[in-house]
Amino acid sequence: PDTHARLMRAALTGGSVPDSILGACLGRLRVPERDPKRPQFSPARMALIKLCLNRSHYLKDNPMPESLDRGRIRDEAYLCGCLLAFLARCQSPKDFGTSAQIVESFFGSAMLSPRAVFPTLIKRNRHHISIIRGQNKGFAVNLEHEIDRLCDLLRPEGGELPNFKATHTLAEQGRFALGFYQQRAEYRRVSADRKMEEAAELPND
Repeated sequence: PDTHARLMRAALTGGSVPDSILGACLGRLRVPERDPKRPQFSPARMALIKLCLNRSHYLKDNPMPESLDRGRIRDEAYLCGCLLAFLARCQSPKDFGTSAQIVESFFGSAMLSPRAVFPTLIKRNRHHISIIRGQNKGFAVNLEHEIDRLCDLLRPEGGELPNFKATHTLAEQGRFALGFYQQRAEYRRVSADRKMEEAAELPND
């Protein structure tokens, strides 16, 4: 009941935001919204997660970015979020993973306990890429390169398999959520830019 007052105090003083607010945001992400007017990954909710992290955890030490940060190559939680967005895209490529069942079924567990979820999801992903290969071989090759890149970043030096943590802390869950959200937004941005370039190349009548 005092959420609004806490946010107003943080805004006026520049102080930290209580982790209870971060926890409430993440809790809402674990439950898919049935009302299309209240999207699960709304910009306002994701912005509040970023605010909580930067004010209370990372303001002076590698703050969370506005958009996808490919330089966060040592941030396991953020990379796991990017990986889930990639796996969802493979399952439902036409809408960049928005309707992928993998998100509704596994987002919450992957965010909290990645080691228990990701090895199975990566194995299942081979089936999704094989379907795409039958429709668009070039796109499938690009997807295979991308999952290799993500898994390489999560693989310890000298290791053969990605090293997923058993559990994520509250702050790590927030970084996971932002990685997922920003990776999906990046897919949409790249697609929109490509369409604009293709339209610009069409000859004028």
